[in-house]
Amino acid sequence: MEKLYFKVLARFENEELFPKMVQLAEAAGELNYEKVKNIIHNLKTTGGSVGASHIHYICYYMQAHYVE
Repeated sequence: MEKLYFKVLARFENEELFPKMVQLAEAAGELNYEKVKNIIHNLKTTGGSVGASHIHYICYYMQAHYVE
C-alpha cells in the first residue's frame, strides 16, 4: 500500500504540482490575481485529496491572504 501511495504522490508532483507552479509564476508575473487565486485553490484541493498536507496548508494560507 505504501508503494501505491508514493506512486500517487509522484504522479501528483509531476502532473499537477510542477505544471501548476509554472502557471502560478506566469500568472503572478502578469499580475493576474484571479488566475493566481484559481491555481492556488486547485492545488489546495488536489493536495488535500492526495494527502500532501503541507501543500494543502500552504495553499490555504495563500488563499486566505488573497481574500484579505
